[in-house]
Amino acid sequence: MWSLGAIMYEMLVGYPPFYSDEPMSMCRKVVNWRTHLKFPEEAKLTEEAKGIISGLLCDVEHHLGTRGVAEMKVLLPLPHSPNLLSEFVVPDGSTATNV
Repeated sequence: MWSLGAIMYEMLVGYPPFYSDEPMSMCRKVVNWRTHLKFPEEAKLTEEAKGIISGLLCDVEHHLGTRGVAEMKVLLPLPHSPNLLSEFVVPDGSTATNV
């Protein structure tokens, strides 16, 4: 689940959640994820998207889905659900709306 959260973060934000040029620094950030997991304002993530990512990038005991698959199904965007993003900035600096 952790990997899914990291991939989702990178896809929506544009860079990895615990990135560092130094491998040891990156390792420290992962180990101390509670203080290093931040959602940049410029990414314009919805609270729903932040909640899903936070539910995946957390302790094993609290991962989304720990209490069963139904917990995950509720979070999947359905045809009638709003998009996870209202607007986001893509890596080249342009914006995309209603992705």
